Amino acid sequence: MLFKSFYFSFILYLVISLFACKNKPSIPQFNINVEVNDLNFGNYTPGKYSYNNHEIFTKEINNPFKIKYRGNASSHAPKKNFSLKFSTKISLDNSSSHKKWKLNAEYIDKTFMRNKLSYDLFRSFSKGNISPKITYLTVNINGNYNGLYTLLKRVDSDYLKLNKNDTNAIIFKQPPISYSTEKHANKHKRLISYSNKAIFYKEFSAKAKNKLIKEAYYNQRYPNIYKSDKTYIIHELTDFIFNSKDIDFKTKPLWTESP
Repeated sequence: MLFKSFYFSFILYLVISLFACKNKPSIPQFNINVEVNDLNFGNYTPGKYSYNNHEIFTKEINNPFKIKYRGNASSHAPKKNFSLKFSTKISLDNSSSHKKWKLNAEYIDKTFMRNKLSYDLFRSFSKGNISPKITYLTVNINGNYNGLYTLLKRVDSDYLKLNKNDTNAIIFKQPPISYSTEKHANKHKRLISYSNKAIFYKEFSAKAKNKLIKEAYYNQRYPNIYKSDKTYIIHELTDFIFNSKDIDFKTKPLWTESP
């Protein structure tokens, strides 16, 4: 029943979106000039861009910026995801400005709707819910059409407007909370071994592979793990999930301050 309800909602959302876009101008275009052989998963590569959203502005191709590949499981796909880094904050979606943006290839989602539907629904549940707004655009690299992409801001401490003085302000991306605390050390060790040997990571630069080995298991995105390691919170959380009693969900805090 839940699946049918979600499926109906998805179809209705798709129909409404297509109807709403019927009389709108052409999809925005993002043009990239970059030395493709220099692109990697670790370091940003300097390039130039132009952007035309058919409504507000067109930027010429002489605007410098930096770009790199992004992704983990998606890194092997022929159509790559990109991270974009601008020298100053810039608005590309008719909303607030930001320095860091993402171009998602959506290679495994041929509908291009999964993330947009999820993010839009999440925001609709509560005014306090924060998630990026997705803009569709076409991407050209060195004059060659590279396909349809989704553009969205990077979710970081600036985007979430975190209080930098709050020691409880933390961002984890997909932390390993589905495993018990006792398994973390072994699984982390196996990830390090796999990352060093797997052909899967052959396209990763040395910097990206080193970052993967040191940071990817817990996926702490804020604060910088080398300045303030908060991985103990994942241990406390998984210990709570796997070993607590029902009554603890009402009385026990999820974590405590680091000693």
